[in-house]
Parts: sequence; C-alpha cells; structure tokens
Amino acid sequence: NKAYIVTDLGIVTDLKERQFKRGETLTVTAWLNRNGEIVKQPDILTNTRFTIRMQGPGGAVNEFIMRDGGQLGDKVPNDGIYTATVPMIEPGQQKLHLVAKSATFQRETTRDVDVVEAPVAAPAAPAPPPTAAKPVVKHAAPAEPPVTPPPPPPAPVEEQGPSMVWVLGGFVLFNLLVGGGVVLFIWWRRRRAAAPPPAADDADDAEEEVEVKAGSKSARKP
Repeated sequence: NKAYIVTDLGIVTDLKERQFKRGETLTVTAWLNRNGEIVKQPDILTNTRFTIRMQGPGGAVNEFIMRDGGQLGDKVPNDGIYTATVPMIEPGQQKLHLVAKSATFQRETTRDVDVVEAPVAAPAAPAPPPTAAKPVVKHAAPAEPPVTPPPPPPAPVEEQGPSMVWVLGGFVLFNLLVGGGVVLFIWWRRRRAAAPPPAADDADDAEEEVEVKAGSKSARKP
C-alpha cells in the first residue's frame, strides 16, 4: 500500500519564474499532490520534511524550512500546504530547489528567478521655503449715495369747458336783461296812454300852418 502511495506522489508549487527587486521578500508555497488533490494524510506528512534550497549566481546555497503551522507566512495550519519566506538579497539569477523528503521518498522541483537592483530614485527636490502670507487688507466699500426716486410725472391737464358757475351767471344775466326790457316797454306804453291830448289852439295853429304852406305852393306855380 505504501509503495502505491509513493509512486503516485508529486510536489507542486505556485511559484512561477519571474523577476524580483533586490530587498524584496518572496513567499513560496508547496504541497504534495496525488491524482490532482492535495495530500493531507498525517501518516505521510508527519514524516515528510519540506525545504527550499536557494543557490545564488556564485554557487552559495541557503536552505529555508517550509512549515504548515499557520505561522511565518503560512495561512492555514495543517491544510497540507507548506510555506516559507525567502529574502531576495543577492542580485542575479537564483535557483530555488523545492524538496519534499521522507524516509521512503523524495520529490523535487526547481524554479529560476532573477533578482535585479532596485532603481535608484532621484533625490527629491528640496521644498521651497514657505512664503510669508501677505496680509489681506480689506478696504471698505464706498458708501453708495442715497437713491432719490424720480418725481412723479405731472398729471395730465384735462381740458375743461365753461364753468357751470359762468353758465348759470350768464343765463341769469340774460333773463334780467330781457325782463328789464319788457318792464321798460310796459312802463313806456302805460305812460303814453296816460298822457293828456293836445290843446285846441295848437290844432288851429297847425291847420293854419298847413294852409300857409299850401298857398305858398300855389303862388309858385305859373
């Protein structure tokens, strides 16, 4: 039974070949796989040791132990996934050998990563000295002259006809004149009617005068 388990085991990691900056910390996870599933059986994992051997460009080798206790970068304890954090210190190409080893089997896989120097950031320009804030002088707004409302337009002059007083006065005056004339005429008629007839002598004298005038006319005829 154990021989069957050993022959079907393989080591898997989520680390892909990529580039890192010097000074970064790389988190690496690995687990045993059987038929596409993560191996979690304690009788296998208890006696299996997971390690990372990192070989630098000069040949030096550093070893890091991977753990499944929920600490030092591991997220979930006893889930069959082992984790280790690897600092990227030496620039150049690094070879990471991931090894799962027990008394009865050993599985390995290798990944290459490049460690590059981090770009040197240009020094930040010094901040300009703070400028003193200019005092804000508030000028009082000039007082606006009082607004005098325009005079109302003159009322339209209505054309008035003759005053009623004048009409009445003229009517009364006209009646007075007419009445006075009538009274004078009546008075004159009465006075004439009351005057005495002319005397007889006066009548004779008048006849004589008529006759004299008639005789003078006859004498003048041829």
